[in-house]
Amino acid sequence: MADNKSLYGLIIEGKDTTVPLKDSKVHVTVQGFIANVESNLTYCNDTQEALQTSFIFPMDDMSAVYKFEADVNNNHIIAECQDKQKAKETYNEAISSGHTAMLLSEDDASGDIFECKLGNLPAGEMALLTISYVVELSVETDGKVRFTLPTVLTPRYSPDVTHYGDTGNESSLGQVDIRTPCKVTFSAAVSGCYNIKSVSSPKDKLNVKVNGDNLSALIGLAEEFKFDHDLSFDIIYDNINEPEIILEVGIKEKDGLLKEDLLMLSFYPDLKQGDKTGDSKREFIFVIDRSGSMRNDRIKKAKETLLLMFKSLPVGCLFNVVSFGSDFSTLFEQSEEYSEKTLDQALSLQAQMEANMGGTDILRPLKQIYSKNCKKGYPRQIFLLTDGGVRNTDEVIKLAKKNNGNTR
Repeated sequence: MADNKSLYGLIIEGKDTTVPLKDSKVHVTVQGFIANVESNLTYCNDTQEALQTSFIFPMDDMSAVYKFEADVNNNHIIAECQDKQKAKETYNEAISSGHTAMLLSEDDASGDIFECKLGNLPAGEMALLTISYVVELSVETDGKVRFTLPTVLTPRYSPDVTHYGDTGNESSLGQVDIRTPCKVTFSAAVSGCYNIKSVSSPKDKLNVKVNGDNLSALIGLAEEFKFDHDLSFDIIYDNINEPEIILEVGIKEKDGLLKEDLLMLSFYPDLKQGDKTGDSKREFIFVIDRSGSMRNDRIKKAKETLLLMFKSLPVGCLFNVVSFGSDFSTLFEQSEEYSEKTLDQALSLQAQMEANMGGTDILRPLKQIYSKNCKKGYPRQIFLLTDGGVRNTDEVIKLAKKNNGNTR
């Protein structure tokens, strides 16, 4: 017998079979890069006997189930969080008493599979499962934000998957019939701060209504869903690289976190990789404060930061280190190319640094740096590590603004 963990949906425990899905209603709400999926699934036990069933639901590492309910035999069951051992005891007690119960847990061998032990499903009875979860949407290489519905919510046709028949013979198994699939009702709503350029599906024809402000859209299926592929749709946002903030107002009648107002910040920065050779052609100058006010923890943190910066420099760039206090000194007379040799020199200086150079005169070393022209094709960036204890702040800022055309 095959491992039941290769089957998804409502499976019959101890048998390589599933209970047929009769109806699937799914509503998706998309805000930016987050989708909220609410599903109502109706299964029917067409046999003449009660069945022990489990619902197997595949999840990815960007999803989280927050609601799981079941209606079976006129009973409404709501899942609640308990200690794992206590939850098993509660479930076993209910089952041994002949009641229908539900136990949802993460599979021990695979963290991306959740199993809900539904328990007794009486003969001829329907089971209505309500599942709600949130998922972070993926961004494709072409910039499309894609939503894909798990196949457990819209089962795909497979001649290898069988349903438990109603003949009373356990070996008599009926194959899935693609000509009589379950009924699928699907709808989606997109909203947020992003301008919607388009909504499309790779394989399905959709009805899409984008509102006049282009900030929201309603989506539905334009024709009957075919069960030979995944149901998915793509959203193209016009301003995808701009940050978005969503406010969720708390519910005063609830307790704990649900009572609080929550903010969610979403951002998808543009990190396109340009020509690597061009990106490495930069000049980095690290100006580090070694005045007396930098003693103890401050100079220690500055040295740790400097070490991290040294290790992060791209091969082929130019760099230099300027130490200052009442006076200043430079590691190199001119910025040198980053290499194993120059890195060793910089690391040697970094290891010996102390806060022993007197006062805090930032202006003089900056004037010296700005007095030298940038090497052609190597834009210059200055990193200033200091506690900021200076008296001529306005002069320093004025100097930096004056030279911001060629130096960052």
